Amino acid sequence: MIEPTQRLAPPGGAGTLPADMPRGPPSPRGCSFWPRRYPTFIAAGSGAEPTSAPGVHGFMFRSTWMALLLASMALAAVAGEDSRPSLTLAEARRLALERGWTLLSAKADLEVAEAQRIAARAFPNPQLSSSVEKLQTGSAPAGTPSARDTTTALSQLVELGGKRGDRVRSAAAEAAASGQRLEFTRTRLDADVVKAYAAALAAQETVRIERLSAASLTRSAEIAEDRFKAGEISDAEREQVGIAAGRFEADVRTAEAGAVQARVALQLLLGMPRPDGGVDLGDDLGRLSTLIAAAAPPPDPSGPAWDGASRPDVRAAAAEADRAQADLSLQKALRVPDPTLLAQYESELPDHPHTVGFAVSLPVPLFYRNRGGIRTAETVRDSARRDLDQAEARAWAEVTASRAAWDAALDRRRRVHGDLLPRAEKVEEMVALAYRNGAASLLELLEAERNLNELRLAAVGTDAETVAAAADRAAARGEVLP
Repeated sequence: MIEPTQRLAPPGGAGTLPADMPRGPPSPRGCSFWPRRYPTFIAAGSGAEPTSAPGVHGFMFRSTWMALLLASMALAAVAGEDSRPSLTLAEARRLALERGWTLLSAKADLEVAEAQRIAARAFPNPQLSSSVEKLQTGSAPAGTPSARDTTTALSQLVELGGKRGDRVRSAAAEAAASGQRLEFTRTRLDADVVKAYAAALAAQETVRIERLSAASLTRSAEIAEDRFKAGEISDAEREQVGIAAGRFEADVRTAEAGAVQARVALQLLLGMPRPDGGVDLGDDLGRLSTLIAAAAPPPDPSGPAWDGASRPDVRAAAAEADRAQADLSLQKALRVPDPTLLAQYESELPDHPHTVGFAVSLPVPLFYRNRGGIRTAETVRDSARRDLDQAEARAWAEVTASRAAWDAALDRRRRVHGDLLPRAEKVEEMVALAYRNGAASLLELLEAERNLNELRLAAVGTDAETVAAAADRAAARGEVLP
């Protein structure tokens, strides 16, 4: 019996080794633990004899360093996987509100509207003019100084007819509409992120299910191969199982591509500069669907009715109608002439040293009374009112449709998860066991596998539909999911 390798002291103690004693391989650089001068003794039975085995030392050295290299590569791979960002739904919603492209554009529109509101409150600036003119006095006696004419004038436009008030109201209404559009964009973006996240989770779960189905069909194909060799099934039946397994492998590749596309769509909503699909989703679709379904309030016919005017886009349309009305009032006020007040000081030396004058000027509305501007403003006002009516109708339609979709999603989820999927799993287990024992046909096995795969995918689809329906229902009411 060969025992493990033992390292023994050389004969004669720790002194100089005999010249004819074999030596081990030199120690690698930096490996102080490796024996440099002592031979290897292999103990067998009760005695031990030195053996010159440089090949053994080389093999041990290479094996040790190969193991260290493989371990470091495994640790690096694990660290690379751990360093990949994991994104939860709450984090995705927060990132979208911080850097979503559509939300940033809506914020910029609001800032522009606020700046225009500041400009609308301003009064017209006065105008100051000054001139100096030197006059030649050719008929004056010699030695008479030349005359200088110095004129300084200050003018101010005075707006009449409430023009400034109409302009301020128009700008304020535009700012209010921009604010409501920003709120509407925020609710819609939040709903889109929730739906995109659920779709990415569904695509990820679809990949897992397709892989499980492909692995199951691969095992069935191996069993079919063994049964074919045993003469229990025909070559056509064996090929059918192989074809089904190959089809599921192709479905895995399609599902993987769909998962990447879903993650890219999510990253685009989050405002990432280079969406590449390289993100891990930290939440579970089934858990999200269960929480949302459990938190859904039951319908209460006696509860307060929803007010369509409370939705942000409806309020924005109402503000646009107010702005159009203010613009119409402004166009009507433009028919009133605005006078310009003038105060002037003139000094004409040496004859007329000081002269002060006042004047008023205004346009005479003789040929044009701003009929074109008024007609245009009236058309815009009527269009804004129609847009308001359309926004209210669209809000009611979306609320009704989202409620119906929500009820249907809950009912479908309950049927698939509570009834159809458990029954399909039980049938598949029974048919697979019977097929392995030769009590079920190949067609029965393939049919059971196909039904189970379809119901698993349907269960994932119902979870995603439930989350998406909840997001649409909240967005239709002008709200966000908790």
